[in-house]
Amino acid sequence: MVSLQDETRLFVKYGLLVLQKNRRLGLSALMAEAGVDPANLTYQQIAYTIGPWLNAAGRADKPELALELLLSAEPAKARVLARELGRMTRDRRQVVDAVWPEIMLQAAGQADDALVVVASDVCTLGVVGLAASRLAREAGRFALVLARDGEAWRGSIRSGSDASALALLESCRADLGSFGGHKGAAGVSIAADKYDEVVIKLKVVAESMRGEKTEAELQIDAALKPQEINFGTLEDMRQLEPFGMGFERPRFSLHNLAVTNVRPVGKGGQHLQLRVSNMRAVAWNTKPPEWLQPGQCIDVAFRLEPDSYTGPTAVQLIVEDARLSEGAQSA
Repeated sequence: MVSLQDETRLFVKYGLLVLQKNRRLGLSALMAEAGVDPANLTYQQIAYTIGPWLNAAGRADKPELALELLLSAEPAKARVLARELGRMTRDRRQVVDAVWPEIMLQAAGQADDALVVVASDVCTLGVVGLAASRLAREAGRFALVLARDGEAWRGSIRSGSDASALALLESCRADLGSFGGHKGAAGVSIAADKYDEVVIKLKVVAESMRGEKTEAELQIDAALKPQEINFGTLEDMRQLEPFGMGFERPRFSLHNLAVTNVRPVGKGGQHLQLRVSNMRAVAWNTKPPEWLQPGQCIDVAFRLEPDSYTGPTAVQLIVEDARLSEGAQSA
């Protein structure tokens, strides 16, 4: 991954303008299949939709499909290829959902460890990255998910915090088959006969890195007032785009918000939806904590995003953390 600063920032800024006027049939078919409007293409859609869809072909050992799509000069063929990439993307997520109970079962015995390690015979190499990302996000710590690859375990590690996944692997370089990546994510292989020894060493080093903010600390850019949560603020933020690694979307805080509704949403209730002081808020991949109840007052750390489901000028809070307001536990 490259920091979105200096000349890289210019490449992304003007690259977006070029892509918004895209003339390639393959990209157009991919965006149409993924529900992306080219005229309003954003950096998030490139990072979280277009990129992963193209990447899905390689993860399924069919990288030529992505290339074929990008080079396609026939509209009908481009549509077929785009649908196939969409199917592959959905299939990967379904595989993660299928193995998730086993992953959580293994993780349950490591609740106090700075590094959670899951080695699964049913998890495939094509989804270890997705699974590790989800586990690290939920645990807020290092997460390593491994799958069998012949006489070795091969997989992906995610940081889940400010600590460096690559630095953790570097500390055990001599014991690893191979590894590579960056601070937030890396790939690694471990010989099967050295698995127990390597995992113990990695866990010891991960524990020593707890002082390097292995529990993520959120940097708040500004405290807002409820009356500032509107489409105008979102439009002002867009003047600063593109955002990304090294130039993050601003994170705000709001204080003493009255909670009027708390409910799980999404498949299996995996997300949390809130109504706070007449504002819509969502916390992705979060279960309702026991302490959060209607009638309480809370402080939240969040990012402001459009709420396209409610209306063209509606906004919502994407909550990243919350706590009971000091001295005011009920509204």
